Amino acid sequence: MVINELNTTKDFISLYEEVIPCTQTLPLLLLHKESLISKLLSRLIAALSRDLLEEFVPISFPAPSADREPDIIEQILTSSWSYIMMYLQKYLIHNPSEVLKVTSKLRYYPKEYVRKFMAEAMSFVLRNAPDQQLERGIKKVIKEAVKKPYRESGVELLLYNIMKGCSSRLHSKAERVFNY
Repeated sequence: MVINELNTTKDFISLYEEVIPCTQTLPLLLLHKESLISKLLSRLIAALSRDLLEEFVPISFPAPSADREPDIIEQILTSSWSYIMMYLQKYLIHNPSEVLKVTSKLRYYPKEYVRKFMAEAMSFVLRNAPDQQLERGIKKVIKEAVKKPYRESGVELLLYNIMKGCSSRLHSKAERVFNY
């Protein structure tokens, strides 16, 4: 029996279809090693967050480091965070301050697209958090900006994304954000 006949889940089949063309020969594997590692790790993180649920929450992730393949690490973390937020939202909204702490290095990362992505992901958590948790989260990020002014752009992005609604309207939590 061939391995793709043993596992017929949608996730496995889509990953199999993505990686099989790049793994037919050793030269192909070596040529595509970075993207393959990125895909495999990203899918593994997503699967673990989906399967472990609240047990996955305490795990913290390192920020991308410049000395270890920064582009690959960025790709893994940013693509995985969307799955983490999707699968763990109902657990993360109860303690967004902890999630803010875990994501701080990524929210203030030098590359703008990483900051934007993390602001969007964290705004999703904060918008869905109870009002008391929303207030704690907003106060936490404002304190971070006061302590370290170079972080202002990350805080601005986060607050903007919390308040941003559909079309040209504000989100229903925008007024509460202004009040805090």
